[in-house]
Amino acid sequence: MKKLAILILVAVGLGQAFLDQPDFSKVGMSGAQFLKIPTSARVLGMGGAFTAIANDFSTINVNPAGIVNLNRNGFAVTEVRWIANTNYAYVGIGIPQGYNAFAVQIAALTMGKIRKTTYEDPYGDLSGTFSAHSEMIGLSYARKMTDKLNVGVTAKLIHEAISNLSASGFAIDLGTYYNTGFKSLRIGMTVHNYGTDMQFYGEDLKVPTIPTDWQEAYGYQGNPVPLLLETSPYSLPLYFSLGLAYDFIDMPKNKLTGALDLIHPNDGLEKVLFGLEYQYDKYFALRAGYKLDPDRFYDKKSVLENLSAGFGVKFPMGAQVLHLDYAFLNNGRLGFNHFFTLSYGF
Repeated sequence: MKKLAILILVAVGLGQAFLDQPDFSKVGMSGAQFLKIPTSARVLGMGGAFTAIANDFSTINVNPAGIVNLNRNGFAVTEVRWIANTNYAYVGIGIPQGYNAFAVQIAALTMGKIRKTTYEDPYGDLSGTFSAHSEMIGLSYARKMTDKLNVGVTAKLIHEAISNLSASGFAIDLGTYYNTGFKSLRIGMTVHNYGTDMQFYGEDLKVPTIPTDWQEAYGYQGNPVPLLLETSPYSLPLYFSLGLAYDFIDMPKNKLTGALDLIHPNDGLEKVLFGLEYQYDKYFALRAGYKLDPDRFYDKKSVLENLSAGFGVKFPMGAQVLHLDYAFLNNGRLGFNHFFTLSYGF
């Protein structure tokens, strides 16, 4: 308990340090932001603090080292109405094989049809529509190195498109999971989205034009000159996470787990994630979490911004198990987001 109290004091101290107004933040300096959207209602319900828990299909995206902790094959599906009426969907499939484990994950962010506006048609009544979307597919491998240490890696292909432009990239996630042996204390560490820069290419960058001075100085009346616009490359949202998890109560029918994640991103200031999960008889769970984000301190709608909560229900069906999870996120000025996850193990 003394060591646990020290960890809590350290977390509080870090949180207080983050309350100081930053001089500079790199917010908005990376792309493919859809890679940051939570992929599980359970994870979101705990404020995103899941790096050191890593014990269900949610770990496929959060910490690949946890895939080997799974005790059965199965999959998880998550659906959410994200900000500005966009839609996000995620599927993760885990296949544990003794000391080894494999996984596949697919994620997609879609935005439907958007009115195309131009200088001459600012309301988009005549110019038609276009669409934008982002996708990711990943393959994971994890191995149990000892009875306490797991390691895992995920290779991901990333694609984004808007109208007739598209960009593609490659990235890897690395993860470790360590059971300290001190009561129930676990430690997890991950690196996410370490990979190539992305850059948009496509037909919309071809803009035939006639230089103004050609017309004015020479009276040029010929065909437009081919012109190709060039876009700038952008980096992926790289971040490092360190997580701790501890079971405050671990009884046959009652279990209370606390989790803490420290996040260091390349496009913002450090963040602290807190989460609690109470399980009753392994069939019902209540969760609550909070994300301490200094990048949003000075534009908060209320003190409850970044608060999340949810619940989960387990339905045993012989050798199979069905989980239903729900969580909501208070996203401040962006409204509330609702997450639903269905997972099935067999």
